[in-house]
Amino acid sequence: MRDSYGMPGHCVADDVQDDLPLLLHGELAPLRRAAVAAHVASCAACAADLALLREADRAMRRTPPIDVAMIASGVRAATVAPSR
Repeated sequence: MRDSYGMPGHCVADDVQDDLPLLLHGELAPLRRAAVAAHVASCAACAADLALLREADRAMRRTPPIDVAMIASGVRAATVAPSR
């Protein structure tokens, strides 16, 4: 089933949708992993969602880490009014 944009339609198996990130990261129990994988193999919408999650995961791994503390200290330094 495809939507008006030619993309796979939405799956109504919300429990499987919720488990896709866990499947991707190998965090499902063996029986649940097998059940979710079997569903993904037969559901174009879930297969497309899992592919999107995989691509996002790969992109995040290629992104350099963000030093939030350094950014915050730079923002504080830039916003503090000079004392007179």
